Amino acid sequence: MGSATEEAILASSFVNRRADLLAAEVDGEVMLMGIAQGRLFGLDAMGSIIWRRLAARCRVGDLCAELARTYDADPATIEADLLAFLTTLRAQGFVEVTADEGR
Repeated sequence: MGSATEEAILASSFVNRRADLLAAEVDGEVMLMGIAQGRLFGLDAMGSIIWRRLAARCRVGDLCAELARTYDADPATIEADLLAFLTTLRAQGFVEVTADEGR
């Protein structure tokens, strides 16, 4: 789970959802519950869109580019916001992040 020694999430990192989570959609937004955490974590509309995309393992940079194209937004802003969001999800134990596709 979250620790001070975890490496930063980079555009070259790969990320995916943890398999041991419960998720439910309520009014178009996703609610997460980790069995180990024993608490509920709600995602807003954009967080829910990203969560759905994380069903398949993906490279963070590719996800940034996809979001920037889809929402016609500044890529640097998208990247900064996405990295912060993924860092929060990892700290909560909801996603796994690896340095490359093979790990």
